[in-house]
Amino acid sequence: NDKTFKVLKVGHHGSKTSSSELFLKKLKPNYCVISVGKDNSYGHPNDETVKTLEKYCKKVFRTDRDGDVIFKTDGENLLVEVSK
Repeated sequence: NDKTFKVLKVGHHGSKTSSSELFLKKLKPNYCVISVGKDNSYGHPNDETVKTLEKYCKKVFRTDRDGDVIFKTDGENLLVEVSK
């Protein structure tokens, strides 16, 4: 009964080069968080990156869509809260 939770804060606002498939395969994150501004001029997060994250992460959070993402733990359980 593995109670380990892996949370990945996705690099560079979810750009095309932020998280390779090989990296995600090895890490096997439970949750991924993309810190990104809504309607930013760079087009982040990249659509391909989001699809790859969704393939390997149980849940993908985006600050442009979900607001603040807060993880709380008692050492055994993990609670995730979003502000939107």
